[in-house]
Order: sequence, then structure tokens, then C-alpha cells
Amino acid sequence: MKKTRYALACLILSMPVAPGALTSNLVAYYDFEDLSSAPGTASVDLLVTGVGNTVGLASGIAGNAVEFTGTTGNVLTASLGFGGGGANQLGDNFSVSAWYNLDPDAASDANRFFVFEGNTDYDLSYGLRASGGEPGFNDSQTFTNAAAGTDPSALHLDAHTPGTWQHVLMTYQSDEGTTTITTYIDLNEASVLSLSTADLSSGGINIGNARNNALNRAFDGRIDEFAVWDRVLTQAEITQVNTLGMNGQALNIPEPSSVILCGLVGLGALIRRRF
Repeated sequence: MKKTRYALACLILSMPVAPGALTSNLVAYYDFEDLSSAPGTASVDLLVTGVGNTVGLASGIAGNAVEFTGTTGNVLTASLGFGGGGANQLGDNFSVSAWYNLDPDAASDANRFFVFEGNTDYDLSYGLRASGGEPGFNDSQTFTNAAAGTDPSALHLDAHTPGTWQHVLMTYQSDEGTTTITTYIDLNEASVLSLSTADLSSGGINIGNARNNALNRAFDGRIDEFAVWDRVLTQAEITQVNTLGMNGQALNIPEPSSVILCGLVGLGALIRRRF
């Protein structure tokens, strides 16, 4: 009877925990071990344009990463539409997450380094540049296609130190014709922008460069753990995504707590039997 209860406890405790909810509505997830999206997602493989990147390079935030060399014309594209563009896999409400690490000696033709941007427009856009903070490419910027009379960008001064890993997560929440864009940098709410939902559209997302007509803004450094959801993540989930990366864990790796607890249950049963 005790063995039966122990086995039942282990079964319950070994069931998937935290990341199960996090992978809900996960449309695409690129860990850059290769060019494919993780099993169970939309299975949209990345398309390579130009040369100048190495996929599967060691020393990612979790496992391997992709290394870019700031080469004009080089980009990885995920054919994931949003806001009515392309196949519109993401819709009007979605979240985008990525880890990035700009090289200390980064260089590109434009001296602007884009982590990602929409492939046809800049409704979705996040990159690094030098804009008046400390010397060097320490500043990041969120940009969008804002309505006339409103600021289309948010500059985050001294938000990045080249040579270090950093996390960005952006949420797009649409309501009554307005889309609110919130950018989180290392869990901190860095900026909030808005645009008309009717103007929100792209047929895909470029990783490691800007939109297709501005491919001289290539990234020079490593990018890892790029993920998109067709929903707005909660604050708790945003924290969880960041925590997994900081611990060197991928999104599809379950927390080890169930295994540990199962072992403790077994140890407790042995102790009771001995005493």
C-alpha cells in the first residue's frame, strides 16, 4: 500500500509544471541549435539571406546561439505575419522575446544594430545604437509606425553593455483600435508606445537585421532564444522567461522541482521504514 502511495505521489509530482503554461500559444521558438522552430510550434523554419552568420555557435544564453558579423544583406527571416500581414499567425495581440549580446568591437555599415524588425515595416522594431548616453553602442531603441503627431520611438539610454547578455521582451496589446507596445529590458518596463491597430502589419520578422529595405543595419554579436506567442504574456510569465534564460534553461525544459520532490518523497519513505 505504501509503495502504491509512493508511486502515485511520484506520478503526480513528475507531471509537467511551470513551463507548461508558458509554452501555451507559443507560435515559434528558435533556440539556434539549427534553423528550425521547436517541435509543437508552427514549424516555420528560418530563411537565410546573404552570408555572415553562424548558427549553433557555442556560448549562447542557453545552449548554442547564432553569431552575426554585421554584414550588410545578412538576415534570418521568420515568415510569421502579424496585424493582418502574411499568414497573420500572431494577430493583433502577441509577445516577442529574445536574448542578445553585442560584440564590444561591433561594426556595421550603418552603425545601428537590429536585434529584430518586421521584414516589410518597422511596426515591430528593436535595436542598439549610440545616441547620447555613455560612449559606445550602449543605447537601445524601440521604434514603431506611430500615428501622426505622436513619437514613434523610445530611446533607452545606457541600457546595454556590449559583451554581456541581455533580455528584451515586447508585448503588443490591441484594444478598440489602438495597439499598446510595452518593452521590457531585463524585466524592467523600459517604454510604452502606441499606434493604430489598422496600421499594424508585417508579413514576417527579420532577426539580426532591420526591414528588407534597410539591411545595412546588421547585428554584430550573438542572439539566442527567440520566441513569439500569439498572446500577451503576463508579468509572471515575463519573469519566468527571463529567469529560465538567466539559469541557462530553454523554454521547453521543465523545472527540476518535480524530480527533486519525488526523490524527497522516496527518501522520506525509507526513513520512516527504518525508524
